[in-house]
Amino acid sequence: MLLTSPTVMSPTNGSFSGSLEDTFVADPRRRGSYEEGGTDRSTYPLRLWDCLHEDVKDQEAYIRESGDGKVPHYVVVSQVWGEIREHLSFPSVSWPVPISNRDKWEAIVGFCKENNVRWLWMDILCIDQSDNEEAKLEKAREIPNMSFYYSNAFACLVVPTDWERFAEAHRKLMDIDESIIQRPGAKSEADIRTLWEGIPLISEVVTNAWFERVWTYQELMLGERHVLLDGQELHVDRLSAIVRFYLWVLRRKQLRRPEGCPEYDFVKPDDELVVYHNWEGHDKGWQMKREIRERGHANILMLVVYNSEKLSTHAIDRIFGLYGMLAEEDKVDIDPASLTQGSSSSTPGGGVQETKALRFLWRQVIDKAIKAGRMWPLLNDVMTDADRPGRNWMPVVTTSGHWYGMDSGLHLETLSSSHPPHNTYPVFISPTGLDLAVRFVGRITHTSKAIGAGGGEMAGCVMYIYAFGRMGHDTAPAVRQLTDALGRAPELAQASAGDVAKLQDAMRAAFGQPTMEECLYVFSAAGLMQLVTYGGMGSGGISTWNHRVVVVQPAGGERGVVTIAWVHHSKSPGAGCYVMDVTSGAVEHVTRWVIANEVSPQVFSKIGTAETTQLINVADEPIYVTLD
Repeated sequence: MLLTSPTVMSPTNGSFSGSLEDTFVADPRRRGSYEEGGTDRSTYPLRLWDCLHEDVKDQEAYIRESGDGKVPHYVVVSQVWGEIREHLSFPSVSWPVPISNRDKWEAIVGFCKENNVRWLWMDILCIDQSDNEEAKLEKAREIPNMSFYYSNAFACLVVPTDWERFAEAHRKLMDIDESIIQRPGAKSEADIRTLWEGIPLISEVVTNAWFERVWTYQELMLGERHVLLDGQELHVDRLSAIVRFYLWVLRRKQLRRPEGCPEYDFVKPDDELVVYHNWEGHDKGWQMKREIRERGHANILMLVVYNSEKLSTHAIDRIFGLYGMLAEEDKVDIDPASLTQGSSSSTPGGGVQETKALRFLWRQVIDKAIKAGRMWPLLNDVMTDADRPGRNWMPVVTTSGHWYGMDSGLHLETLSSSHPPHNTYPVFISPTGLDLAVRFVGRITHTSKAIGAGGGEMAGCVMYIYAFGRMGHDTAPAVRQLTDALGRAPELAQASAGDVAKLQDAMRAAFGQPTMEECLYVFSAAGLMQLVTYGGMGSGGISTWNHRVVVVQPAGGERGVVTIAWVHHSKSPGAGCYVMDVTSGAVEHVTRWVIANEVSPQVFSKIGTAETTQLINVADEPIYVTLD
């Protein structure tokens, strides 16, 4: 069997070697706001480790020694703390320096000596690790500054767990990428064997604890250049391309186990998911690096969702560990009292008091957004089946109750920077919910059962769309959702626009067949069900959990409109279930509507959201309601 590669564009693999200063001169990199110097030093590191003299220098000392009044070039360390087994002692550090083992410290020191690194920033050395009020005040000041420390560093030194094994797996994986994956054309039998044997290398790298934790995710996103202890450069965009290549060829069944090669218990080529390690989840999070580079920040809900399965020592770190990537408008003041220094383990939950502190901070963030009229908290469905009176509308921050995956209800179109959803009317938060002005769209008159994830469930979705169409309702919006998902199918990544259009036309024609059986036959014969399933697996995709096919009867009494809506599996549409626009902007810029059950006159409980469609005319006059 010959395997053909999709087109993969990757950066050249490089190594970090030679003098840091010489490398900087030869390949200048930005130092952002630090380059200008000046008198405002509020975002400068409080301390840097002086590798030459093996002691910590405070801000005044390291700036004086830099000779130009600026922050000197420095390397920042990103490490997994692990179980603290030792405490190092240095004359210039007033606290015991916690570390998992001395070998890690020796490896970092060795890297700095080999590469002539003079200045180093490392949390355990440069932020007071004492358990007292003064140290908590310092941490509250330092957490918002993480974005400056990592984005302005010359390089980020990555120290994974079992760093030597990680580096070896990474090097082999890069060799496979360069010699086989990036090489155009068909692959030989020897290539296929090598590719198959490379599968555990991916898991060795991407399932390392360094990729599994909240704080190190931020350090990956903010750093401009990442290097390993052996000098290899770590390119997340290259890793992303490799992961996507493997998922592509495994799901297309172009890569199967060659005779004599080992089986892997986490790879099941005949199953729909194929790979049972969280490769895809990591890749979704990595894609945010491009947005952070372009915009300088990321939406906090995206960060929370994409990191929902990551681990943190303290529950409150689920937000603190992401703080450096937030826009200023999303940040709230940090209470030093919330900086817990206990031994509780939150993976990813937390002790009772820590979880309360996390939820309180999250509530402050969401309340700030809503009061400012920013509607993204309402237009996303990060919900659980728990009843939270007065707060059912609010996205949740923990993974409790999210067995289906939090990104099922993450709708990226609502987080767009071009036309962010706003409500310019006053919004009030009360114990019973949100008081806000909404524009009514229509009422839900028919609904399918709750639809789960996967190809089998998608067949049920198609059947409901067909049945509602035969009842005389307009299925165009639902069919468009299916054709859009088909167009995103990874299997069609190399197909021509014309070939994709033919498949989409075949799908539209299927709903015109005289019987449901003939409709399903077209889907089966053309392989449309699998294409839609894979194409709809992204965040908020129609082949993820918590969807229903619904009929929306417009307020004006026109023909019913069929759409695939996100509705939580535990919150069925009731007899009085309404669709409403919670924004106040131009109708053509609205991307999503809220679905809510009426529980009493002008009081509604949110159960989900739906894509907008131009087939329905939205009411002109807003009405104040309470939304729980």
